[in-house]
Amino acid sequence: MMNESNAEEMIDPRVAERENMETELKKLNENMTKLSRQVDEIQEELDRKNRPDKLGWDDVVQEIIGAITFSIPFLFTEEIWEIAKTIEIWRTLAIF
Repeated sequence: MMNESNAEEMIDPRVAERENMETELKKLNENMTKLSRQVDEIQEELDRKNRPDKLGWDDVVQEIIGAITFSIPFLFTEEIWEIAKTIEIWRTLAIF
């Protein structure tokens, strides 16, 4: 049976192609919107993961323990004791 839409298609077959292309474009736009949202979510998650954590007391304690561990072997050398005998208290405080 021939209705108005069939008549248009029979007269001009490009109308059907145009309608198909329009529906495909709508689907593509919807897919692009979904993909854009997903990429934004992934980017936010990566930004959250890559944020440096704040400097806390555990970090400070770790640095102090590392410094002490590194410096202890130098305490047992004679050169350090000789320097310590000749250095003034003000210079020691300035170095500290």
